[in-house]
Amino acid sequence: MINFYFYIFEFGAIFAILVILFKERKNKDFLETLILAVLYGVILEVLNVHMSGLYSYGEEFMVQIYDVPLAIGLGWGVIYYISHKSAQNYDLKWWQIPLFMSLIALSIDLVVDVVAIRLGFWSWQIPFNQEWFGVPYDNLFGWMAVIWTFSFFINLSRQNFLSKKLSKVIKYSSVIISPFLLAFQIVSYTILSAVISGKFTLNEVVALYSRHDYSYAYYPEVQIAKAYILFGMVILLVLYLTKEIYINRDKIVAEANFPTFSILIFIHFFFLASIFTEGIYKQLPIIVFISVFVFIAHVLLYLLPSYLLRNRK
Repeated sequence: MINFYFYIFEFGAIFAILVILFKERKNKDFLETLILAVLYGVILEVLNVHMSGLYSYGEEFMVQIYDVPLAIGLGWGVIYYISHKSAQNYDLKWWQIPLFMSLIALSIDLVVDVVAIRLGFWSWQIPFNQEWFGVPYDNLFGWMAVIWTFSFFINLSRQNFLSKKLSKVIKYSSVIISPFLLAFQIVSYTILSAVISGKFTLNEVVALYSRHDYSYAYYPEVQIAKAYILFGMVILLVLYLTKEIYINRDKIVAEANFPTFSILIFIHFFFLASIFTEGIYKQLPIIVFISVFVFIAHVLLYLLPSYLLRNRK
């Protein structure tokens, strides 16, 4: 039986990338960055799938690279673009922008991953009733870390205090360095959660990890600790960035970017529609609320700069 969700997802990712490439065709630097973002996405996914073994992709994707769908790599490029353009209008420092972008990425994944595993796009080694509706908190943290790690290096490479040669080294090496830094962050997050939970000592966790036994991350006590750390960090970031945006509200610019908004609408529509067509809303009524809330939040973030600019005038 043909699974049209896979086709829509794959062709949607390809079409979104083509739209972005056309929109940014005159911006050579950004085109290079977008290509690096896609390459980064493919590399980190291949490493994760084959080294961690904690999740796997569905076999119905048409184009795969070492068991990783090409659409997933393209998807990371799309997520980078959306989050970058969302942050661009706010007058944030270069090192604050990756933090803002990571929150955009996380907000997308709060719905995307929950629906995707129920459509068979990929699967995790935990039941649907554990952690974030079947999605490990590690992965939610990972979405943030994927974006802020890569974006940090890209933004750093654009700073005037670096020589041109060093800037290029940082920019092009980001696709290799970032996946390993990402792995370090996720491992640190799960180990810290395990220790804080009181279920394991640091020595016990390190011993399990050295044997490639990751079961420590999925004990109930550890799962709770992961949730507290993740959402505590998110709340602090939201409060901090809200303060920064408010302080610099007079410097905000409003650059209309229809492709960004259109792609966001498509993502929200596709996964929200899937919630109803597949009956997911019956199993998880709350995911409808979360999906609508995130959609409204994204629309407001897109419109807020224009509103502030109009009031300033």
